[in-house]
Amino acid sequence: GVNRMPEITLRMAALSDVPAILSIMTAAHGAMADPSAYITDDAPYVAAHIQEAGFTLLAEADGTPAGFFLVCVPGLAENNLGHYLAFSKEQLLEVAMMDSAAVLPEFQGLGIMGRMFRRAVELTEPIYPYLLGTVAPDNVPSRRNFEKCGFSVLQTIKKPGGLTRLLMGKGRGL
Repeated sequence: GVNRMPEITLRMAALSDVPAILSIMTAAHGAMADPSAYITDDAPYVAAHIQEAGFTLLAEADGTPAGFFLVCVPGLAENNLGHYLAFSKEQLLEVAMMDSAAVLPEFQGLGIMGRMFRRAVELTEPIYPYLLGTVAPDNVPSRRNFEKCGFSVLQTIKKPGGLTRLLMGKGRGL
């Protein structure tokens, strides 16, 4: 029937998935009431986070790319959110960031984001003592996903460019 729930599967994205991920990003961004709440990335950034600087989960609905969840392992890079927490070099190397995620408008409301989020935490938590991420203060669904996965608000930060974000964290002593 038409109303059959699609079968949702999660897998690690490959480099060949970069175009699909970018199109999900663009579609989700275009459908937002407040596009400033979401910053889109470019192909090299996405590719880097499939290969070396982390990993990307791809959600498929009946085999069609429906959503992605990008996890960044920033190391000592400037964008490491641990800098806001005055982390030491050692601590910065122990950070994984819940970096960027989107679900196509037609597949929203199926719990895909929550599933990707939980899986990302399952994959990173055993390896990285600190899990960090940011959320726009009025992005309630995203904040709720963080909180469901055990994150709490650590502080309110201003990101480069002046956007205000809640810094969410989970881990040792946070």
